[in-house]
Amino acid sequence: MADDTPQPHYAGRWKFNEATTATPPVTPDDLGAYPAALYGPAAISPDGNVGTGALALDGDTAYAATTGTPLRTDESFTVTAWARPTTPPTSDMTVLSLGDGTDSALTLRWHYVGTFPDPDFPQYPELDTVEGEWQAETVSGGTPRVHTVVTYPAVASPTGDWTYLTVTYDAVAGQLVLYVNGSPDGRTCDDDTTGTCTPLISYADADLPFRATSGLQFGRGLADGQWVQPFSGRIDDVWAYQGLLTQSQIISLGNPLELDTPTGP
Repeated sequence: MADDTPQPHYAGRWKFNEATTATPPVTPDDLGAYPAALYGPAAISPDGNVGTGALALDGDTAYAATTGTPLRTDESFTVTAWARPTTPPTSDMTVLSLGDGTDSALTLRWHYVGTFPDPDFPQYPELDTVEGEWQAETVSGGTPRVHTVVTYPAVASPTGDWTYLTVTYDAVAGQLVLYVNGSPDGRTCDDDTTGTCTPLISYADADLPFRATSGLQFGRGLADGQWVQPFSGRIDDVWAYQGLLTQSQIISLGNPLELDTPTGP
């Protein structure tokens, strides 16, 4: 399918600075077309990274979701989000996803790798290190659906720290890219002569994702018709663009100072 959005245009922004007192509470998006409802114990917390608040989730039944589909996943897109786990993340946790009633065409998640004792003090579990990696995944249309996952290499648990995440999909080149704190990882093994090098690359060729038809989910994913991987922590200042932003534009959106929202395409 040809990509008809070569120039990126603004598709939505969720600041999570406030919510209504309705049941369920609703937090606006700056486009005005896709507000997100808060479900379960989801709430707006004052300890945001950008602006005055953030979406607080409990890793169980809390999540937020839009009622409409703000982004076409079968065209080029860029999505950014700030995420901060509040407990050591010892399970997979989805920051955001967008799909249909069965699968997520797009998923941005933390993937748990393992818990490792301190080699000098293995008798003290409080010194154990939780490690994991950030992942972006797309799922193609057709039968069977093809899953493509790109991974930013393993890091110590970001508990208590804000991480700036960006996923892009280039529908012309057929490439999925994951940026962490403004950069993709592209360490290759071209000069390895020992045979022990492991490439660390956070981009890959990917089939065109299927077109999402459901709301954007904050804090949970969808797989085989089941909601999975609830997020425990804070999510803040999510941006969505139809089309590809440059790396410099991605870095600019990650400014912890609250930026103005575009008033048009």
